[in-house]
Amino acid sequence: MYDGSKYDLNENILRTKEIVDLAHQAGVSVEAEIGSVARGVFSDEEEGDGTLTDSQSAKEFVAATGVL
Repeated sequence: MYDGSKYDLNENILRTKEIVDLAHQAGVSVEAEIGSVARGVFSDEEEGDGTLTDSQSAKEFVAATGVL
């Protein structure tokens, strides 16, 4: 699990891609985060502004990084 959500989308993609490339060489999948989830009683998120990730950014992120 890599959480680069504190970076803007482009920087997060670059950093996550590096981790994914290394992990995939070892046969390991990577879970990564690009934004926030809703905060509240059912959330364990302590940081972030509570803004939900938009689907287009998520699609771009997965295509660019290769996260599984």
